[in-house]
Amino acid sequence: MCRAIRFHFDEHTWEVRFTQTGAKLPVRLSNGEAGLQKWGKRPHEKCPLPVGGWARFAHVQAGRWDQYGYKKVLIPAREFMVQDVLGHEHWFKTTVGQYLRGVVVKSGNDSRLYVVIMDSPPDQGEFEGWPRVITAL
Repeated sequence: MCRAIRFHFDEHTWEVRFTQTGAKLPVRLSNGEAGLQKWGKRPHEKCPLPVGGWARFAHVQAGRWDQYGYKKVLIPAREFMVQDVLGHEHWFKTTVGQYLRGVVVKSGNDSRLYVVIMDSPPDQGEFEGWPRVITAL
C-alpha cells in the first residue's frame, strides 16, 4: 500500500506520510486546477467519509465509491513508498508524465483525497497493494 509520497509543490520538495496529522497531497483536476488536498480520513476524525487513505481500483470500478460523488484527480508524485509484507519501506520513482490516480470525495464542506490502489504487479508480489500509476499529458 502507498504509505508516503514525495512531490514538488510551491518550489519545495515534500515528503508526506499518511500517518502524519493533517497530511495533504498535491492534486491536479481535469480542468487543470492544482492544489493541496487532505489525504484520507483517520479513525478519530468526525466525518461520514471512509476511514483510510486508499480506494481500491476494483471497488471504484464496481461503483462502491459512487455514493460519495467522487472526482478523479491526478497526484503528481515524484516518488511513492510502499511497505512490503514484512513492513520494510521501498521507494519507487515515477517518470515524466506519470501520475498516481486519486479520487476526491466530499461531505458537506469537507473533502478528502484517497489514493487509488490495485493488486501488486506480479514482479512486486511482496506488496499488499500498489498505487495506480497512469500516464497523462
